Amino acid sequence: MSRILIVFLSICFFTATSYSQKNSEQLSEVTVIASRTIQKADGYVVNLNGSDITKGKPAIDALKLLPSISYESKTLKINGFGVSEIYVDGLKINNYSELDNIPANMIDKVEVRYLSGANQNTSQVGGSIWITLRRPPEGGFTGSLGGNAQAIRRIGMSKESLYGVINGRYGKVSFYDYASASWTRFKEWQDQTITSQSETTHMNEMTNSHNATPHNRLSLTYDFNKRTYLAASYYVASQHLRSNSLTKADEANNSINQRYSITSQEGTLKFNSQLNDKGLTLTVMGDYFSHIGRANQLFLTQPAESSVFHYKNTTNMWETYAYVDLPINRTMAFNGGVSAKIISIHYRPDEYLTSDRFDTSDISTNTKGLSPMAFASLRGAFGQLRYSAGLNWMLNKIEYEPLDGSERTKNTQWAINPTVQVMYPFGAGNKHSFSISYKHILDKIPYSAISSLVRWEDAYNYSVGNPDLKATTEHFVMAGVNLFNNLLNLNASYFYDNNAITWETFADANNENVFYTKPVNYDGEQSWALRAELNVKPLKPWRLKFITRFSLNPEDVTIGNVHYDKTRFRHIYILNNSFSFKKGWNASLNADLEPTYHSLDRTYHTVYKVQGNISKLFLNNDLEVGVNFTPVSKRRKLDRRTNGTTVTLHYTNPEYVVGVNLRWFFRGGKQVKTNIAVGTQDYEETVDTK
Repeated sequence: MSRILIVFLSICFFTATSYSQKNSEQLSEVTVIASRTIQKADGYVVNLNGSDITKGKPAIDALKLLPSISYESKTLKINGFGVSEIYVDGLKINNYSELDNIPANMIDKVEVRYLSGANQNTSQVGGSIWITLRRPPEGGFTGSLGGNAQAIRRIGMSKESLYGVINGRYGKVSFYDYASASWTRFKEWQDQTITSQSETTHMNEMTNSHNATPHNRLSLTYDFNKRTYLAASYYVASQHLRSNSLTKADEANNSINQRYSITSQEGTLKFNSQLNDKGLTLTVMGDYFSHIGRANQLFLTQPAESSVFHYKNTTNMWETYAYVDLPINRTMAFNGGVSAKIISIHYRPDEYLTSDRFDTSDISTNTKGLSPMAFASLRGAFGQLRYSAGLNWMLNKIEYEPLDGSERTKNTQWAINPTVQVMYPFGAGNKHSFSISYKHILDKIPYSAISSLVRWEDAYNYSVGNPDLKATTEHFVMAGVNLFNNLLNLNASYFYDNNAITWETFADANNENVFYTKPVNYDGEQSWALRAELNVKPLKPWRLKFITRFSLNPEDVTIGNVHYDKTRFRHIYILNNSFSFKKGWNASLNADLEPTYHSLDRTYHTVYKVQGNISKLFLNNDLEVGVNFTPVSKRRKLDRRTNGTTVTLHYTNPEYVVGVNLRWFFRGGKQVKTNIAVGTQDYEETVDTK
């Protein structure tokens, strides 16, 4: 199957390339966004109002078709690196479900920034995506209501959701509200094999889970006048998860029954005012974010022995932000300011009755973090050359305190982080451009991985935190060429990390068949990557996007007692097809393939998936009915090695999915300008990915 998909994707690549060569005189017709795009030093802005790539799709599917953007492992990426922040009308999106439920045809424009700017306290190389919805009418509104349901083979009905989004204005007050609720049921089958020099142990596991996740985001803005507004937003979300996993190994059965309750809330207040006629603008913001998790766990072993564990984990984050924007002339602008973030985490085990078989963390702990930042940036142009340059100073101060009298752990890091981005258009009509970027990064505090919390994934695998963990620092360089108005994009990148974070595997001291992972820092991680992207329109209703990325990771590091000195090779292939037909018919067909690759002590085996969607617009394009499907998939198989033992985990149930979507659009009134409050924080977990 892997070879078939590789051949298929290769044929599409060369066919599309041949087509573009034969029709170079019509490049403005075959490129996805040609005349709709404004190229900038740090990215681009594209107008999608009325574009056919927005028809019959959720916002996330339209983003996949934009240059430099891909969707891999349930994550949006820019030039192959995870997006650090996504905003919709200034509101920061905390999860992708909101993008799944916002209709793409409500999008007015999208700004893509390749790297996080000097004014952003972000932990990833990948930049940000800023979505602007079509302006609501004066005294009116625009929005949609919808729902979907899907079924998975061997599981039956697995998910139902309802949602609504409304964006409007009344007098001087603008409002935006997004509400949703989803219910999921899932069964996961997993095979595990533990292979040592003396024996091999096989285990089978089945997990049943039920999850309910309602959430709502509301923003209100009051315009004092054309230059000054005050905005406030409130976000609340909850998650109620019940799961039961049963693991069979030889004659023994072990099970874990867990109930999780998670509540997240965020309140934001933002003041914005243009201070003079030249455009000097002041922005002041305050933000509070709360994440409270409660868990009730019941562990059962055979013969009949049980243990019970309850805990509460509370995370509070406060952030203040003040900056000014100053246009200097028509081609130059300055931005500068300060921010500060305070993190407070309290872990409290409420009740526990433990056994020797299942370890838990019964020590209460406090974790504190402080991260101030000062920044300044300048953007402008010299003739055709466009540039953006910034500098920030950032500090991470972490303190971890066990409340049993053990020694506190303290760590302070600081860095001066420059960011430079240059773009030069060339050729007839400036259809081509060359860009180069450099950025130094001090990551955010990895607060969730510092906790002492023990997370049991199943009866034979768990993970623990590391109080000595440090934030990663990184040097990153990227160069790219954009040809024929995004027909073909090529870029190369290199990064070098100190204090990179990996999850090391250990054998449990009390049970030879139980293993756990722990986050550890190591120096000297580096990677070279090449990425090619083709955007074409082979036929009038058909848009095609093909992406391939290759990376080389030379290893020269010792983790534990093992030295890794191999050069690793990783490659990914992605194919997106979008179809827009007459009479309101739209469709998409997407495929992705990631062949087997190695990383330090792990082997990630081949995964692939084919997904599609067919939709039809009715009632003057106000009602959309769609069907989505996943006919082909292969799940992850992972090998981990520690002290001569290999632990293999294989998710065996393929995701064969069929779903139905309904969406109703409403609108009315005249167009006016609105402003939205900015929520800046979310709960970011540093977790072991399998």
